[in-house]
Amino acid sequence: MSSPIHISFDAKLRQITLTSDKEEDAPVLTVEAEQLAHLINALGMIQQQMRAGTTPPSMEGVRFTPVRQTRWVLQPDDGSDGSILAFQHPAFGPVGMVLTSSDADRLAEGLMLHHKLNHAQRPDPNKMN
Repeated sequence: MSSPIHISFDAKLRQITLTSDKEEDAPVLTVEAEQLAHLINALGMIQQQMRAGTTPPSMEGVRFTPVRQTRWVLQPDDGSDGSILAFQHPAFGPVGMVLTSSDADRLAEGLMLHHKLNHAQRPDPNKMN
């Protein structure tokens, strides 16, 4: 199944153009590079509103590309008495999520477990094999 909306970009990657199958080669929208982050953010907010009141989909089996080099911040969230974990996603810009107190506990436990597993799997530098 092909998408009815096609995205193309200019040679210098300074703007993208969205076209539709219904309008033969007529641009639906042309966006400059600086505007693209705002468009992505706005579409994400609209998608969130469209899904309001529904349970978020399961993460089981979901494929994703991890972000390996980013800047992140952790700060208190007054609205939930939890914490906000935010980071700079290379494709979506700034992204954040609220961790409740119980979520933060689960995350801390998971991180400590991963930390222990990673250290346990490292070779002993004093052994030859």
